[in-house]
Amino acid sequence: MTLAPYAVDTPWRVLSKSYIEHCHAAGIQVFSDVPSFVDVAGYRQAIEWDIDLIQTDHPCACGVPWNWWLLSRRRVEGRGALHVDH
Repeated sequence: MTLAPYAVDTPWRVLSKSYIEHCHAAGIQVFSDVPSFVDVAGYRQAIEWDIDLIQTDHPCACGVPWNWWLLSRRRVEGRGALHVDH
């Protein structure tokens, strides 16, 4: 039996550009929950690495306006999402 996951939920502390590239090369999206201590630079870095989904319970705490996120995100057909818990 071969597994073909749609996505992996990755701990923030292990995210890296090479990890995300490896997953994307295998056709797997990368999701992560953002810990409360992550600052704006942390969000931007993950976005620049082309993370597919950032989940946060504190969207205003990140200091990144949603418009900036949407405009800066390099869209790839079928990828790219932002999930916010209220």
